[in-house]
Parts: sequence; C-alpha cells; structure tokens
Amino acid sequence: MIKAYIMLNLSMGDTKRILEEIKKLNHIESISVVTGPFDIVLTVSVDRLEELYELTYEGLASIAGINNISTHIVEKEILAEES
Repeated sequence: MIKAYIMLNLSMGDTKRILEEIKKLNHIESISVVTGPFDIVLTVSVDRLEELYELTYEGLASIAGINNISTHIVEKEILAEES
C-alpha cells in the first residue's frame, strides 16, 4: 500500500463544489480543509504508483478550480504510541 498526502490550492469561492467533486474520487482516505499555504490536504492510499498518477493527473487535475497540486509520498510513518 502506498500512502500519500496531496496538497491543493483552490480558486476562491469554489471550495464547497470542489469538495463534492473530490468525494467522488477513489483512493481518498480523508479530506482536510486547512490554513496556511495550501487550502486542502488529502490523505490517499493506492496499491500502485500508476493509481496515484491517475488520481492526480486524471482525477484532480480535471476538477475546475484546483489551481495547484502538490503530491508527497509517505516513505515511513511513525505512530506516536510507538515511540
């Protein structure tokens, strides 16, 4: 399983519509509306990198109002209770 965080920048005023479109896509674990340099952070899980490519370049890139997509693949995840 490949996990990634995808950060999105949106056009002002389109958030509600864009969130509804994102909910229709496969492989989305969570959607967070955040403050800071990005507007939305997605947590996604895929079995193959090809699926991540399809999600990013065919799914998200086709949604009007998403201005920037930044994908970050998780190399290692450390849970707080494991420390």
